[in-house]
Amino acid sequence: MRAFHRKATSQTPAVDFDYEAHELRISGESWLEDATKFWVPVLNSVREYLDGAINENIKVDVQLSYLNTGSFKAMIQLYRRLDEAAKKGNAVAFSWRYRKDDEMARGYGEDLEASVQATALQITFKEEAL
Repeated sequence: MRAFHRKATSQTPAVDFDYEAHELRISGESWLEDATKFWVPVLNSVREYLDGAINENIKVDVQLSYLNTGSFKAMIQLYRRLDEAAKKGNAVAFSWRYRKDDEMARGYGEDLEASVQATALQITFKEEAL
């Protein structure tokens, strides 16, 4: 599998998924009116990767300072898929990063964690300096 990349725009986050390193990074803001158009290829890429992931150490780093409703729903789908991968024996480390002064960004991560009844996956919150 090749890596999956999307550059950030004024309305979309950057997505960098290095399959060989087992690392997914998502950063920026997601203001999309049609979130499905952006997120479906991302989620399909994750699904395709996870279908072949067996006993992998998977690292997920998310730093989103804004999420609209459609993008938040996509993050819920991502989190559920990663939880399923963890249940199947993969070690999945999910980090939610946010700037020290950005309580809203931390809140998105907390809302995500509260919205999904994950049994094998937890979010690690990482506050970063200004």
